[in-house]
Amino acid sequence: MDATSGFVPERESEFTGLKGTLLKYTGCTYALVIASQFIEALALSVGDTTGALFAASRVVFVAAFVAYPAGACIARAMRSGKRA
Repeated sequence: MDATSGFVPERESEFTGLKGTLLKYTGCTYALVIASQFIEALALSVGDTTGALFAASRVVFVAAFVAYPAGACIARAMRSGKRA
């Protein structure tokens, strides 16, 4: 590995910068939207708790678009709080 390190420059990760942020946000959103669809499908198959499951599905769907940005803001605030 040391023999090739002089010839091959170190490559940047594709998960850095704006592209990485967009990829992470899209992945998080996609996973939670799919989870909300599974909850909605479960609500259709279960008769008694349909209202509660539909409500949970809607909450997860909304959280899909809010979870990653909120988590990033909280993490940034916690990191800046530790430096002070």
